[in-house]
Amino acid sequence: MKSTVVLACYVLSAGGMFLMWIGAMSLQRLGGVLFVVLFLWVAAFMAHYRMSMAWVDGKRLGKTFSFASMASGLLGFLAVPIAATLFNGESFAHGAATIVPFEFLLMSPATALALYLNRYHASTPAHVSQSEPPK
Repeated sequence: MKSTVVLACYVLSAGGMFLMWIGAMSLQRLGGVLFVVLFLWVAAFMAHYRMSMAWVDGKRLGKTFSFASMASGLLGFLAVPIAATLFNGESFAHGAATIVPFEFLLMSPATALALYLNRYHASTPAHVSQSEPPK
């Protein structure tokens, strides 16, 4: 059941991921900036995926990984507005107000799962499995 929830969240959020990719192409002329944005997105996705697979396996990754994953996800959401502010001279408030709500809306299934996974993994020490019998 858990793996179905994860798969459904990724499928329902795929349109948002695609549109984020299209939006990032506006940074293509900045070369290295686009690389940094893509790196942040891959890092956020890998953290999300690792938390999801640990949840499916009934393992908890701990508060440290949960906090780092949350920071990675927030940086991923804000990567394009920050880059547009720093390198295109746009207002951060304008960029964040126009881009972030659409990202959040289109990726809300994966975002909701990320919020739940952060709470789940931060609630107990790392590497505690729910499938193991208590000692």
